[in-house]
Amino acid sequence: MVLLRNMPFLLLIVVLSIGCHSKQTNSSVPPSSKLFAELWDIFDQHYAFFDLRKVDWEKVKKENLPLVHEIKDDSALFEHFCGLLRQFEDAHINLESHHLGLSCNAGKIPPFLQEFPSNEAFGVFIEARDKTLSQLGIHGLKDSNSKIFQYGTNSDRTYAYLRIRRFYGESLENIQSELKGLMEEIGKAKEMIIDIRVNPGGNDPTALICASPFFPKKEIAFIKQLRNGPKHEDFGKADTSYVFPHSAIKTHYQHIYLLTHRASSSSAEAFAISMKNLSNLTQIGTNTEGIFSDVYRDTLSNGWTLTLSDERYFSKDMICLEGVGVPVDVERHNTYKDAVLGVDPLIQYIVDLE
Repeated sequence: MVLLRNMPFLLLIVVLSIGCHSKQTNSSVPPSSKLFAELWDIFDQHYAFFDLRKVDWEKVKKENLPLVHEIKDDSALFEHFCGLLRQFEDAHINLESHHLGLSCNAGKIPPFLQEFPSNEAFGVFIEARDKTLSQLGIHGLKDSNSKIFQYGTNSDRTYAYLRIRRFYGESLENIQSELKGLMEEIGKAKEMIIDIRVNPGGNDPTALICASPFFPKKEIAFIKQLRNGPKHEDFGKADTSYVFPHSAIKTHYQHIYLLTHRASSSSAEAFAISMKNLSNLTQIGTNTEGIFSDVYRDTLSNGWTLTLSDERYFSKDMICLEGVGVPVDVERHNTYKDAVLGVDPLIQYIVDLE
């Protein structure tokens, strides 16, 4: 799974929040109808979810070709294309023009990012999380060298907490090393809390390595198929990915609690769908975003770049959760109102089980 946005938390919000922003215009582009035909053809040949996303692509062509033919301004054309793509509500769809300084993303803003739209608001959430964790005796969380992991445990190792911020940015060897080191500190706890809220994804190999300490045996993680033919339902042979037990880390948790919400996306969902195979796991929060696919990248003749979803991911039972997300066992929501009161409802659920 290829990461779409290697960017800080606030920049992620900005990209999702704004439709597009312009620096300048440039009239030296091919005719607008030609560019529309290029974009339409790329999606027609590669996109994996026309039916699921309820988009009639032939109708889009019929209705919009006469309209775009009349658009002479580059920025206006770009915005028109963005409007067409937003109907997919797929955050793996991006359109960008470097020479215009324009960008847009077709995803909807997750409720969590609406509740916590700034660094200041997110800080309130973190304070509430830490205050609620303290009820379990977990204080003073540590960061790994890469900052990918944040972790801690209480004094008697009844509870441990592991936050995974992302699944990119480090080699697989470094990930392995950091996991081994931190699990030596928290791996012997009886109960484990794994937090992948606000995790934008990364790549599948990293996600599977992060899942490996929690599996006692080899297990199917997920199955995927690549769009590979001219028809919208043409897909290749199913490709199965596995999660393997970590060779140097052995754990025996009574319970594992996985915290998710709609801002847990892409390979964070590959991690979640893998973890759902564990009988001792309870997923708390809200469903993940539902954008599992790797991204297909292409470039229009005027230099505008785009990405789209060209794969279907399935659980080991061949259930496709695109657009739905990995479903929770216990539904809880993070709100700014609760955070101001110092309460993280997802962790509070675990506190109340004592």
